[in-house]
Amino acid sequence: MLYNYAAITNKRGSCPSGFRIPDNSDWRTLEATLGNGGAASAALKTATGWPEGDRGTNSSGFAALPAGFRTQRGDFFLGERVAYFWSSDREADNSTTAHMLFDDQRPLFRIQYSVAMGMSVRCLQQVENP
Repeated sequence: MLYNYAAITNKRGSCPSGFRIPDNSDWRTLEATLGNGGAASAALKTATGWPEGDRGTNSSGFAALPAGFRTQRGDFFLGERVAYFWSSDREADNSTTAHMLFDDQRPLFRIQYSVAMGMSVRCLQQVENP
């Protein structure tokens, strides 16, 4: 499923109890933990479900699949080639950062998109600091 920003920030919650939508800092930490660059993107992508030759290793267990995105007008694009994931951070220009995995060996990519777009969601488990 693809969600717009209103859905991921709804006070009823789009994540289960004890989980939240990751912010840009969370995404950067994940990428660094996985070795940055192409190694990180391969670790996030599944070993199947991507075009032949451009699959990941899923060594992280993240299991990203390409779902594309939905425009503000309701059009769907790149459903078999790119995975777009929300960040909870909202920018002053009514955009947010999308974290993207491509159907090749490129590193995780970031771009500003309108909050009206539809993208995939991953929930991050909140851990209490000891």
